Amino acid sequence: MFLEEAKALIHHTATVSYRLRMAKRGETGTVKVGVGLYLGDKVGSVAAEHARVHPEVDLQCQAIFSTQQNQALREGKIDVGFLRPPIDPGLCSDMLYEERLVVLVSRSNLLAKRKSVRVKDLACETLFLPDRSVGSGLRDKVLDLYAKAGFSPRINPMSADPAPSNEVHKVLLAVNKGIFILADEIGARADSSHVAVAIPLEEPDARIGLYVAWRKGESSPSVLNRLDTARRVLGTKLPMSTSRIATTRIAASA
Repeated sequence: MFLEEAKALIHHTATVSYRLRMAKRGETGTVKVGVGLYLGDKVGSVAAEHARVHPEVDLQCQAIFSTQQNQALREGKIDVGFLRPPIDPGLCSDMLYEERLVVLVSRSNLLAKRKSVRVKDLACETLFLPDRSVGSGLRDKVLDLYAKAGFSPRINPMSADPAPSNEVHKVLLAVNKGIFILADEIGARADSSHVAVAIPLEEPDARIGLYVAWRKGESSPSVLNRLDTARRVLGTKLPMSTSRIATTRIAASA
């Protein structure tokens, strides 16, 4: 009886030691991720690669507007955010890539036949803008482009999403009530109907960054590993990151 109990204890101790080593290497645990508007495909490619390398790490995803992810990170509701600006200065972030801005117009609009447009071509158009509480980064970028072009847009404010969704954009565009200026990932989804077309906006600064953000002082190897996967899959090649250095130190001290 004692021998059987001893064998079970040794097996249990070995299992616990193995799981502890996995945890210290970031190969187990749960990571909560916030996903900005229409970023599911991009974040999905990161998740697939991470699952291939770290199959034991659990992933929890929430769809959260970019601006609102800042508070979600601060409050610990998510560990990693994939978002567009603004980024709270109290958080850490890396820009993964830039999205071009496009103009979403009705197919009945005279601009719809254009291969590209400039901001000056939009002077007579009503502009739908997102509410600042959910899309301040995109809103500020668009207004800055108009200011650089030397005029102010005629604005029709949007009180909900920072982009047309839930079929609302089809109604607004079908009657040619105005235009949207969006990141190309959003525009590509929003023009997938017979009423809208997305046209590239040809301005030097007509781009908006896509970022990955996390809390300062983050020490979880599981979170740090996921950040590095995001950089590897979506970002440019960067020097060894501070998060990877921290992970290496944790592994070395294990």
